[in-house]
Amino acid sequence: MSSNVSENAPCLLLQLPKELLDEVTSHLTNGDIKRLRAASKAIHNIVLLRVDRVFLSANPLNIQVFYAIADHEEFRHRVTEIVWDDARLIDTDYSLGQGLLRAKHIPEDCPAWFQRGRRATLMWRFDVADEAWNGNKIPDDVMSLEDCWQYYKKLIKEQKVVLETASDIEALRYGLHRFPSLRRLTLTPAAHGVYLGNPLYQTPMIRAFPETFAYPIPRGWPGDEERTTPPELYGWEGDEEFNRLIYGPDDTLRPEPGCTLEEYKNIWRGFRVVLRTLAQSEHSISEFVMAIHHRSTGMNCHIFDQPCQEYDDFVALVSKPGFRRLDLALCTGFQETEEWCSFRSGLLRDALAAATDLEHFSISSNMDIDVYGFPPQTEVLEDMDAESFLPLLSVFPVKNWPRLKHFGIIRFYVQQSELMTLFEALPFSLRSVEVSYMAFVDENCSYMTLLERLREKLSWKDHEPGQRPQIQIRLSREHRAAPGRYVSVDKAANRFIYRDASEDVPNPFGSKVNNSNPVEGLGAVDCSHLAPSFEIPYTLGGRAPELILYQSYA
Repeated sequence: MSSNVSENAPCLLLQLPKELLDEVTSHLTNGDIKRLRAASKAIHNIVLLRVDRVFLSANPLNIQVFYAIADHEEFRHRVTEIVWDDARLIDTDYSLGQGLLRAKHIPEDCPAWFQRGRRATLMWRFDVADEAWNGNKIPDDVMSLEDCWQYYKKLIKEQKVVLETASDIEALRYGLHRFPSLRRLTLTPAAHGVYLGNPLYQTPMIRAFPETFAYPIPRGWPGDEERTTPPELYGWEGDEEFNRLIYGPDDTLRPEPGCTLEEYKNIWRGFRVVLRTLAQSEHSISEFVMAIHHRSTGMNCHIFDQPCQEYDDFVALVSKPGFRRLDLALCTGFQETEEWCSFRSGLLRDALAAATDLEHFSISSNMDIDVYGFPPQTEVLEDMDAESFLPLLSVFPVKNWPRLKHFGIIRFYVQQSELMTLFEALPFSLRSVEVSYMAFVDENCSYMTLLERLREKLSWKDHEPGQRPQIQIRLSREHRAAPGRYVSVDKAANRFIYRDASEDVPNPFGSKVNNSNPVEGLGAVDCSHLAPSFEIPYTLGGRAPELILYQSYA
């Protein structure tokens, strides 16, 4: 009986109208579509792979697949997005200098840093505690340390060749004129994800990994993982602190400097080469997305201190007629102690003012904000004046964005009064606003007061229901929470702001003026960007595990 069903199933599918078959297969993963296509030659000819996204990185397999799709007459017309994976595999102990040290050669024998990194990755993956006090252990059947190193060594040798020949850049140039439907370029340092077996992007390179291959997960750009303070950020054209890495006390070059200025800039190689290539090429890119996936990281903000090649290339992209989306992630270091020099230079505002067709804008930083919505060292705020806070009105030229539909600001110290003035200036076209992981530095201001002000001070609630801006608020979980976990207050916030006068809908942050933490039972939910379907009611100290789908690489 089962064999008859198996034999007849392809015929039954082929009897469906093509429009219905396309709708059904649109809900399948590419892996499922591959298996379906293998069921019969007829289905193989009518059901095509979904190829709307292609990947590039410093890996020859990713480049090979990129070219194959670019040269496929059917697939190339479907591609709308290029994802540039900027998380290069590490080749030395990353904990030394936050990536400033690079290997002079690749050792034949497995080095200690790889052993530590592999073990840490496996402990994360299988929830193994130090000394196994929680009873969990690393399975015996994972790929051996020596086999992992031999495979990894091959990968970093291949990566080195790509970087030396710039073959990934050549592939990008080729793809820009081979994909006629291309509109988005996504730059990410997070393709490999947080956990082994749960990559955020299924690149050909990652899909080709042996199933139990374990390796140090690359983080790409400097971030705050497992750190108590943001990483050191140096000037884009060098500064006194950076020079100490290169020169000795007598201003002579150190025998083995950590890195040169050019090597330091190439921590953000993807940002540099992508924008340089776009500036030199004819292209149809109208969306530039820096996808950090809740990580606290971004591009070195010092590119906005003074004119430089990277700034010129950035302006060339965002000022292009028809450019409509920018998700800008910045690594800001300690800008609040430097009076926001990178933001007060005027260069960022000038660039954004040139993006007159912008419809979607989001900006994030890696500022240190604790789970209570405050800078960890709140006593520092007592010595700050108005120059110490992000100058919202002088940075964001919202009057130049008459078509804006989304505005997002993530992980900044701001004055709530100035934020409200900015919101009042946003155009009627606005449909969504994100204010996540924020610290409000005015006295007696918090997320609780923000929602009260949004309801009482703005006219958004008077708009037609379909024209009301929807609020997005994500907050940090406790430090002991699993990576990727966050609290979403979106639905509860919108219910409160847009409630009818007859409805008794409470503020999800309660009634205490200084409360930036949601109150249990008022609509906030626990979520995880590692498990999109995970959503449970928010509770203080909640430890419910999300269902993370560890995908096989095959």
